[in-house]
Amino acid sequence: MQSRKVLGTIVAACALAVAVPATATAAPKIKANTAQTDAALAELRSQVKQLQEAIARLDGQSGGVSALLAAAPQIVDGLLQLKTGLETLAAAYQSVEYGIAQVNIVGGNGAIALVNPPSWSSDIPDDSNGATTSGTATLVNQNAPRAITLTLNAYVRSNEANMGGSGPVAQAGGTLSVRDGDGAFVPCTNLAAQTGGIGVTLPGEPINTPTGPVTNLPLTNIMSAKPRTDQTLPGADAPTLVSCSFTAAPGSFYTAQFTATFLDIPTTTSPGPRD
Repeated sequence: MQSRKVLGTIVAACALAVAVPATATAAPKIKANTAQTDAALAELRSQVKQLQEAIARLDGQSGGVSALLAAAPQIVDGLLQLKTGLETLAAAYQSVEYGIAQVNIVGGNGAIALVNPPSWSSDIPDDSNGATTSGTATLVNQNAPRAITLTLNAYVRSNEANMGGSGPVAQAGGTLSVRDGDGAFVPCTNLAAQTGGIGVTLPGEPINTPTGPVTNLPLTNIMSAKPRTDQTLPGADAPTLVSCSFTAAPGSFYTAQFTATFLDIPTTTSPGPRD
């Protein structure tokens, strides 16, 4: 469209030049035609400038396309790396594992009512960092004094490769404290010598680490795992993290508060997502 307009302008300019009279009496017309010619030439220059700018823009776009084509191998390589990263992320999602903890009662001959809602941890990292959860259980003794033991039990729900192996799938440790109806701490008689009556997981169990087994960590080995979709709750037969023994007074109300920390301690310094 621009080239047609330019051509029309040139033709008009030529026609004006041909139409100029040669006589002196035609001077006013010559002057008028000259002005028209100058205007036409100015318009022509404007059109040429616009055409040059359009060509420059096309050159720029061509350069951009050329640069894009030159970078094509790097772009393809980046997309392949993204694919690998997404596949690694998908594999890591399949290997997540969670801890679940719950307080249970041993003894009392069923005469004590216990409300013990479970508590779940977040995903347990594979590099020995922990995932912690906490909760509260309540119990009421409406009968004669009863010697009871509260236990904090735990399971791990996992889809990792070692869930069915002979070694532990994770480790866990916890705390357990009991308060009476007035809010005062109730000492755990089974732990008075070690912790002053406060329930904590005691060290001593062999824990495998990248440098070999150690026995100074306040942890318990979780030797087997439940599937991630398993709805089984940890009863008194599940691995015990800590216990607290005391005598429940008749007509008394107690609350038991607990924390449980789950770890997956690797046996190498470079654990994988399914270790």
